[in-house]
Amino acid sequence: MKRIMSLAIYLLLGLMPWFISPKKSEAVEAICATVKIEIEQELTFERVAFDARMTINNGLVGIPLNNVEATVNIQDSEKNDASSSFSIQVFELNNIAAIDGSGTVEPDTSAEIHWLIIPSPGAGGTDPAGQVYYVSATLEYQLKGEEQVTEVAPDIIVVRPQPVLVLDYFYPEFVYGDDPFTMETEAPIPYDIGVRIKNTGYGGVKNLVIESGQPIIKDNEQGLLIDFKILNSWVNDEPVQPTLMVDFGDIDPGACSIARWKMISSLMGQFISFETEFAHSDELGGELTSLIQDVDAHFLIKDVLVDLPGKDGIKDFLARDGDSIRVYSSDGLDEQVIPYRDEDATTTGAPSNQDPEITVAVSPTGGPLYVKISEPGGGNVEISSVVRSDGKRLLPDNFWISKERRGDHTWSHYLNIFDYNSPGLYTVKYTYGGAAGNIYVDPLVLSFDDIPINQRKVLETVVSNNGIGTLSVTGIALLPESDSEFSMVSVPSLPVEIPTGNSITIGVSYTPTGYAKNRGTLL
Repeated sequence: MKRIMSLAIYLLLGLMPWFISPKKSEAVEAICATVKIEIEQELTFERVAFDARMTINNGLVGIPLNNVEATVNIQDSEKNDASSSFSIQVFELNNIAAIDGSGTVEPDTSAEIHWLIIPSPGAGGTDPAGQVYYVSATLEYQLKGEEQVTEVAPDIIVVRPQPVLVLDYFYPEFVYGDDPFTMETEAPIPYDIGVRIKNTGYGGVKNLVIESGQPIIKDNEQGLLIDFKILNSWVNDEPVQPTLMVDFGDIDPGACSIARWKMISSLMGQFISFETEFAHSDELGGELTSLIQDVDAHFLIKDVLVDLPGKDGIKDFLARDGDSIRVYSSDGLDEQVIPYRDEDATTTGAPSNQDPEITVAVSPTGGPLYVKISEPGGGNVEISSVVRSDGKRLLPDNFWISKERRGDHTWSHYLNIFDYNSPGLYTVKYTYGGAAGNIYVDPLVLSFDDIPINQRKVLETVVSNNGIGTLSVTGIALLPESDSEFSMVSVPSLPVEIPTGNSITIGVSYTPTGYAKNRGTLL
């Protein structure tokens, strides 16, 4: 009676960024514009359903069975009615048109009825052995005008605990691309959108996949020329094929899985809302049998790493919810973070080529903390290390320099530190010595895997100059183990100069030329 089915749930993600209007003369008043985009996602996974079959044999010659009505009855182990805990749907009829009291089984004919029975999330209980249910049926029909009722003996099914999924989406508040109020054309800065899928149920989920569509502009009253593009994707920090489908595989009870999509936008702006809708097919039980418990959204500050003993080493999400900051861990734990700003921190020293170290002091803190203060180095010099007073070196994922666009089209830079169980005192060391030590390439490695022969594949990477002086990009090269016969095209044409504080996007194209040469990696 049991069958494994693939269930599709449609997620509609509505992103509403605020964008400045197109370039105008300085005498024209600036206009704010709201653009609504949608990213459609389809979430599929395997789950258990039951195929209940009834066969009605009419061996009578010349006499039909009329007004046929058949219903399924489900009882729990104590023989209490449990039909409300299941979705019961007729999905196949053979040699009978209906079973609602209007059906007919013709003489000397066998009719077959199939019901799809899907349990609701709690029907399996919490015991891994599952819950026993009795499935029976009642058959009513007329034979020569007389009412006939037949009770079909029950069959036993076992419903095991099922997964219950909670989805948390993470997206940045500010997105940086071209500033319409400057003469220069600024390159887009990649940003991440992430999702954490947490299984809060007592059963595992199998073969879970999310397939995304490219962002679609749904509302653009001011007619802005704006483009959104998905560049890359990862699952649990492992790069996957740069397609719109992300395969999470299996998620055990109490476990999580994380995916990230890297995107760029052609214009700068601010996300002002993020709305999520999800719909479970009515044919598969609708809301009653949906295994998605909730979908939430949060402003992403940065991917960080809670490096406590026993952690899985997968990046976590540092995010803002209203006035609160939380870290959403890859193991499912959500914790309130204590924030420190300029007024809460004491900075000693000013970084220079002769003395590249400063100290930052905050109150000793148990649990997670997040420091965001005005950047003492002005944002033009890279941080090489952050060391606590107890000697612990922070992971590179947990300190960074960020920048935010001001109303006068200049940048404010900030020193950011994420830590856990902090003694409160940090030594921050900067790297001086020119632009060479301050080149950022994102992503650093582009992998071209399993590309059909003679078909062209293009991936993009962003090169940023966060150092001092102009950076000249003169070439790109393949890793030694990659195939040398891949063709390569860069946009813009090299060499190209990048002024301090600017970025360019370089597109790289590979076209494999032979069966043994269908894989390549760009560095």
